[in-house]
Amino acid sequence: MGVIDDTTLFNLIRQGDVTAADKLVNRWHSMFTGFIARITGIDDAADIVQDTYLTLFKKFHTFKNINHARRFMYKTGYNRAIDLYRKKRTHALAHTEIKRNMTGSSSGLDSRLLHDLNNAVTILPAKEKAVIALKIQHDFTAREIAVHLGIPTGTVLYRIHNALKTMRQFLSSRQIQEDQS
Repeated sequence: MGVIDDTTLFNLIRQGDVTAADKLVNRWHSMFTGFIARITGIDDAADIVQDTYLTLFKKFHTFKNINHARRFMYKTGYNRAIDLYRKKRTHALAHTEIKRNMTGSSSGLDSRLLHDLNNAVTILPAKEKAVIALKIQHDFTAREIAVHLGIPTGTVLYRIHNALKTMRQFLSSRQIQEDQS
């Protein structure tokens, strides 16, 4: 048997097929965990992801289709990540922890530029960081981000604009510091 699409898995799960649930979780796991880890760090992401999966499958019977389930998962995980971020945050601790958690692959980029970009992302507020992660890591449109996070599209565009402005200012100030050195 070939690869089963998400919609078929959704219907099988609604009929009580536990193996279909495992397949769906395995399919979504790395992207969803990566999204949550960008906000909280990998250690906390595992707990949030597991808790979100439990909530997702408890409420699975209420979803109309697979897209509603996926949106619910991202929105619930996002809210839990933001809640945890707020609870743990002190300015110095949050900055250090976020800096430690931001990683990426160079994919041909100069390692120094990648380092500077990661540093620029670390200074963003959690909500802007979440939007940037979905935009860059998952290549979502503003509309898709809005649906996944349950916020208006205008808010998404505003957060992207502010995040890019903040990152530009950070990178510009780093360049000025290096030029003066």
